Formats: sequence, structure tokens, C-alpha cells
Amino acid sequence: MFTALLIDTVSIQPYIFGSNKLKENIGGSYIIEKIVFHKLMMEELRKQLETELSEDWNKGNYQLKLTTNDTISCEIGYIGGGNAMVLFRNKDDCKPFIKNFTLKMLSQYPGIKTAFGQIDNFNPDEFKDSRQRLHKAFLSNRSLQAVNVLPFKHGIVRDC
Repeated sequence: MFTALLIDTVSIQPYIFGSNKLKENIGGSYIIEKIVFHKLMMEELRKQLETELSEDWNKGNYQLKLTTNDTISCEIGYIGGGNAMVLFRNKDDCKPFIKNFTLKMLSQYPGIKTAFGQIDNFNPDEFKDSRQRLHKAFLSNRSLQAVNVLPFKHGIVRDC
């Protein structure tokens, strides 16, 4: 059993389509998929857990290594469509990751809003049931979020 964390970009459409320029729309989409999840999230996981993360999760017929290798403390379930699932061996690693990842993301890319769902007894052998419970936890957490974060500048443009 593992702790599963579902990360979703709640404000993906206002962030991507916040401009009338196609170049900025494409840039916003690229920021969400490639930079926030593939770069920022992976860097924070590597830094916090001091471990190397596998990029094998996006290959077909992938089997979780957490179930067979006790030295792995975290593994990516999937990344795509503005959301990601991360599996932790130790549930105490989850909260600091959420705090550090959110702080870094909001400071570097203002305007992106995220919501998190977490369950502590995710069973890969019963993936469908565990995924439904995780999604239910995510929906209840997302409905509690009433934060209105206004960026101090347009989120797509980075300072030189």
C-alpha cells in the first residue's frame, strides 16, 4: 500500500487562453505540461527525496517499481492533460512535497491554480478501485478550495 497524490491544474483554460495571441496560448500549454509537471515537479521530488526518478512511466505496459524495489521512495504514476499522479512509499513525504511544489510553482508561474487529492492506502493491484477513491478525495478537496489568486502579471511572460 502506498500514498497516492493526484495533482490537477484547476485553472488550465484561463491560464492557456488568457491572451488573444496564438504564440502565448501555445506557450501557456507548454508551460503547464513540460515545465510545471515534467521539470518543476520532477526537480522538487528529486530534491526532497534525494532520489533519481525513472522516466519509464510513459512507456506502454509499464509496471510499478515500488511494488518490487524497496529502495524506491517515490514513483510517477502518470503525467498528462494538466494533471499528474505521484505514488509515495512514505506518507510523511507527501505534505512537504505539496508545500514546496506549490510555493515554487506559484512564485515562478503566477496564475496557475492546482488542487490535490491524497489517499494513504493506494493498492496498485486494485488500481481501478484505488483510482476512484483517489479521484473522490480530489473532488472533495477541490470543492473546499475557494482561493482567488490574482497574478501580479501575465503568467506566460517570464522576467528577463
